[in-house]
Amino acid sequence: MICVAGVGLAALASCRESQVLSVHFIDVGYGDAIVVHMPGEATILVDGGYGAHETDQGRRTVLPYLQELGVTQLTAVVATHSHPDHVGGVVDVVRALPVGQVIRPAWGRTNVYTLTLDEVAAVRGVPVERGGRGIEWRWGSMRLRALHPIPGGADVADESFDLNANSLALVVEFGAARVLLLADVTTPVLRELYTHGYLPRATLIKIPHSGQRDAYDEELVRALAPQHAVLMVGPNPYSAPAPEVVSGYEAMCMLWRTDRDGTVVAELTKDGQIRVGAKGKTH
Repeated sequence: MICVAGVGLAALASCRESQVLSVHFIDVGYGDAIVVHMPGEATILVDGGYGAHETDQGRRTVLPYLQELGVTQLTAVVATHSHPDHVGGVVDVVRALPVGQVIRPAWGRTNVYTLTLDEVAAVRGVPVERGGRGIEWRWGSMRLRALHPIPGGADVADESFDLNANSLALVVEFGAARVLLLADVTTPVLRELYTHGYLPRATLIKIPHSGQRDAYDEELVRALAPQHAVLMVGPNPYSAPAPEVVSGYEAMCMLWRTDRDGTVVAELTKDGQIRVGAKGKTH
């Protein structure tokens, strides 16, 4: 691992002697694929990048990465919403590996990937749980909490349904460490979550919506006080990330980018220490 930043050498030695939670932000180009890994306790996949009808990140990137980690089964797979750059690759992972459960919100709008994911889960006997605010899951010493959306909703809604604004936002809690996985939630959602006390201060933030301007509030990010932020982005037609979002995060914390740094790995301990490193570009 290269480009390591975080705690000092003496503290890192101490980290190695205690339990470490790792969060892997896999370079899948434009889109999200995140592995939360606690050896011997749980491995969670959150999203899987584009699927077989686009760049096939599930088979080309996510499954080989899991194999490299030595992961042969997944405790849970989370699909944050139905956009193909999030749910697409999840389908092939659920096809290929034993999975304890699938967690997803109400789709709002279905597509070939959402329909196939639900079908594959049913055929393989994998329970599907609707995630929403107030629902949490515990695996050993790790807790995953859903912050948004409000539970309920339909898998097929009207055209006014905003998939990004209703994506599944999560916080990973490990002792004093907090990692915010904010999917593609929009600025009004972030403000509402913060105003009502649902959005905690975080050790690390996964920047929502690939750094687009519609998912950024400088004052709010400053209040969350992250030490590190990860921008998951690649070539795209949306002009993401917005320059002001990049400069804003750079002014407040250590910014990591999968388009520049490749896959980014964060290691956290229960006392809130963190080490983050980048594996470098491989393609």
